[in-house]
Amino acid sequence: MRRNPWPVYLALAAVFPILALLARNVGQAAVSDGLRAGLVSILAAVTVFLAGWLLLKDLYRAALLSLLLTIIVFSYGHVYQTLEGLAIAGVSLGRHRFLLPAWLALTLVGCVLIIRGRPNARRLTPALNLVAIVLVAMPLTILGVYQLRLERTAVEAARSGQPLPSLQDAGEAPPDIYYIILDAYGREDSLRNVFGYDNSGFLESLKAMGFYVADKSRSNYAQTELSLLSSLEMDYLQALGHDQCDPCARAPRIRNAATVKALDRLGYSLVALESGYDATEWTDADVYLSRGTSSMSRLQFVGGINSLEALLIRTSIGLAILDSTDVRPRALQPVERGPLDDQRELILFQLDQLGRIPNIPGPKSVFAHIVAPHFPYVLGPSGEAVIPDAALAGEVPSGPQWHDEARGYTGQLEYLNKRMLEAVKQILATSARPPVIILQGDHGPWVGSVPVRMQILNAYYLPQEGSSQVNPSISPVNSFRVVLDKYFGAELPLLEDRSYYSPYPRPYDFEFVPGG
Repeated sequence: MRRNPWPVYLALAAVFPILALLARNVGQAAVSDGLRAGLVSILAAVTVFLAGWLLLKDLYRAALLSLLLTIIVFSYGHVYQTLEGLAIAGVSLGRHRFLLPAWLALTLVGCVLIIRGRPNARRLTPALNLVAIVLVAMPLTILGVYQLRLERTAVEAARSGQPLPSLQDAGEAPPDIYYIILDAYGREDSLRNVFGYDNSGFLESLKAMGFYVADKSRSNYAQTELSLLSSLEMDYLQALGHDQCDPCARAPRIRNAATVKALDRLGYSLVALESGYDATEWTDADVYLSRGTSSMSRLQFVGGINSLEALLIRTSIGLAILDSTDVRPRALQPVERGPLDDQRELILFQLDQLGRIPNIPGPKSVFAHIVAPHFPYVLGPSGEAVIPDAALAGEVPSGPQWHDEARGYTGQLEYLNKRMLEAVKQILATSARPPVIILQGDHGPWVGSVPVRMQILNAYYLPQEGSSQVNPSISPVNSFRVVLDKYFGAELPLLEDRSYYSPYPRPYDFEFVPGG
């Protein structure tokens, strides 16, 4: 006797949009970001299925009805975005007032055909199951291959890398070492020329505390991962011999760079702060300071809407609700604001934690990547919450919005300056021995100008007259060469300071940028 097939496609169809979005953003979003959305989607599909089964008394038509509604819900945003650039007689087709009624009509027609038309849904089930399995297998393969490559490169990075320099023990109380990366923090002259912002007050305050400010410094590379890898390896990427075609290699190699290994060998405990950026989330550090330590928090089952969920909503029927500002329910505001509120909370958490790190016992190497003043601009000059319109749309302001970009960047910068000065003062006041502090931009702001992109903040607190070894043009590739030479006798010569620009789609298509 032939057994009736079970319609497993309804659950597979429910998770496919989440898996496809994760695969599309592989390396940028964690799989855990999609767990909650996947469970909610499956629960909704099963609820519709059970209700349909109860009403229709037909398991297979109920499953088909659930599939139809899943497709309707998750395809709306994609169709809207496709039609947005099309027009007939000067009228854009990408308008909710056109598409939404058509979508509702399509839903009604589909439901009527399933309920009244009595299709032979049972015979369709094997084919639909097969199609669903194939569709789900594609993003799963992408995610699986990426994870395998990530694990492989992590093992390779731990075993290989730059030869470690010969180091001398700094004594019983070696200095704590802080490497604080302020994402997209530009140089004083570029901030003045591009944004009309005077940052001299912040720099003078740093100098008054004993910092050396390299006022002609430029980043070696224009992208965060490339910049951090070269600075922590203390060499240019062209000389490292890494597999530059594999994006999976960068994050593990940053984590296992020569500087990190050298300090570990010297007995330093690695202290890392939650960054919100996959390549700099060092969760395996000796001390990992994070907002959420429970398993429920790590798996994204609790807490506000994350970035992946917000993107999922904007590619679904939820886009029509979010764009309907006049009728938008107050309950949906967290959907828009969730990722931005989370970013704000993360920055504030990082700034709060920095000043408390000296209380951790023993010599420490501290790695803190703060995604500010980088977009999105979620903090005003007094620390107030800011929700720019462009941020709600998930866009980087440009063109006519440039004024808002300048205001957002400088407002967030101004608050960041205040909090960084407070944190540095607290670090200096509570450290048992004067620490080493490197306060550095990974690259400059993105304003369409390559030279500005390379011009960065670069400030050093180097006790025992360590600043005598730096110069106004020193670049990040030489930062830890100075530190390891001064405090551990590494005898590492300084490299020529050079800058290479590359666009994001082609990260290794390097263009040499002359000095300036």
